[in-house]
Amino acid sequence: DVFFVISGYLIARPLLSELYGHDGIRLGRFYFRRLMRIFPAYLVTLWIGTRFWGSDSHGENAWANLLLINNFLTFDQQALGWTWSLAVEEQFYVLFPLFLVAARRLIDHGIWVRGSLVAFWAFLAALLLRGVLVFHADTDWIQQPEPFHPRFDAAHFRVYFDSIYDKIYGHGGGIICGVGVACCERDTALLRRLSQRRTLSIGLLLAAFSGLGFQIFGEALPRTSLLAPSLRASLSVMFDTYLFALMTSYVLLYMLAVRAAGHTCMLDRMLSWRGFRPIAKLSYSAYLLHPMVVLLLWSRVNWDLASAGAVMILEHAGLSIIVTHLAALILYLLVERPLHRLGRRLTR
Repeated sequence: DVFFVISGYLIARPLLSELYGHDGIRLGRFYFRRLMRIFPAYLVTLWIGTRFWGSDSHGENAWANLLLINNFLTFDQQALGWTWSLAVEEQFYVLFPLFLVAARRLIDHGIWVRGSLVAFWAFLAALLLRGVLVFHADTDWIQQPEPFHPRFDAAHFRVYFDSIYDKIYGHGGGIICGVGVACCERDTALLRRLSQRRTLSIGLLLAAFSGLGFQIFGEALPRTSLLAPSLRASLSVMFDTYLFALMTSYVLLYMLAVRAAGHTCMLDRMLSWRGFRPIAKLSYSAYLLHPMVVLLLWSRVNWDLASAGAVMILEHAGLSIIVTHLAALILYLLVERPLHRLGRRLTR
């Protein structure tokens, strides 16, 4: 969900600048740059993955990956199943610029469009759609404990995953939140009010961090509820990822408001640390390769995970992270960076 918020923000920010510029959005340039940014490393990884797993890789369904609709297959049939999130992101990349072009037409005709309000209503619409899907589910998976809970059995989790979780309407709220932050960033009056009302803005920040912490660690806490278990589970599935995205986007908006006022905060300085940049550069290649590295390394270990010591598990996890980033460095230097730069040069 953090990934989707940041993705929505980073892609909306330059597009909004183009929207309000003299030339408007150049769709051809945008789509070609996205193609050169995403596909070269993706194609190499797809080839490696189908070779790595052989008949278990579902390589016959790689056409869905090429069309960026692999998340509409069941998880058991997806090639590189973890790339469902990339498909969601790219589907947004296809639709969002077209929406902005339509918005530009309204602006040209003298109709004022306030992006932050549009994003707010879009977020509510996406949340209601998710609610309709949850409460009209024909299966009994919703009666189980909350998804990702240790007691949530695999069969019911697969139903939830295939029906809601990996679809654009399942995580679209996070992307819309990121777009909303980009729209609010252009609203200087809103940022100024937020930075001036320190008590309100810091109170909301503390509430956001408290909510994020509860969603991450809440399963370890004892629960009492006046709601029936089935209703509580349904509401949890409806709101969980969207509330997480909403709180994450406010943390980002708070830092932008503080920066717009000419100040800095500890969180801003920490997240702006230059030491994160090499990791950020390799993040896409690492995302593509990491599951394969994990499975390769752990398949070579002949011990039962349940009886393994915590130190041994941590050591192996650390090794997988190191190997992942070394492999990502190779993919980044040989494929991702040169073709990304070529795409930008060709469309300069």
